Amino acid sequence: MAGVVNNLRRELGLGGAVITGLGSILGTGAFVAIALAFDIAGSWIVLAAPAAAFVALFNGLSSATLAAAHPVAGGTYEYGYRFLGPWPGFTAGWLFLIAKSASAATAALALGRLLGADWSPAVIVAAMTVLVAAGIRRTTGVNAGLVAITVLGLVAFVAAAITTPPTGMFPAPATTTAAVLESIAFLFVAYTGYGRIATLGEEVRDPGTTIPRAVVVTL
Repeated sequence: MAGVVNNLRRELGLGGAVITGLGSILGTGAFVAIALAFDIAGSWIVLAAPAAAFVALFNGLSSATLAAAHPVAGGTYEYGYRFLGPWPGFTAGWLFLIAKSASAATAALALGRLLGADWSPAVIVAAMTVLVAAGIRRTTGVNAGLVAITVLGLVAFVAAAITTPPTGMFPAPATTTAAVLESIAFLFVAYTGYGRIATLGEEVRDPGTTIPRAVVVTL
């Protein structure tokens, strides 16, 4: 809520903020969105992915500028409240919360399916809730390990793809300009995990400098 006294510790530096951003982008962004975007644009995804990143960079810098000017934990809610009024801020805050809840639920269901147990998604969500409640430092440490595993997996996957001859198993669909633009829009959403960095306004050291740099480095 706007005007709440700052009770959070500023424990994160640039590295911690970047890890938080990467943890929000990797995952469904890397393992799901790219496949769906390929179904839309085919081999033109090679252009769509960097184009989406380019658009996301400007959006991310806008968020970073707001976060640097108002280094509080409210994020989207806080900016909407300050500049547009209580109801726009309320709406923006709830939309952000619903979107992140849906994303977390999707990740929990996917991991639960891999574990092969119907009860595992609930246990995963409960465990993550306990972890987050333990503080930003412990959360960032676990997140760093998960990001490292994900990046190593992606590097191994890319290396295997480069050294493996094409098999023709995935024929590219017919592509139009509209399809490429749709793919760019789809991938843009996958990049928007950098918005998580903007919510760290009360938990990073020197937010006016750290948050903009973290957004750029993460993208």
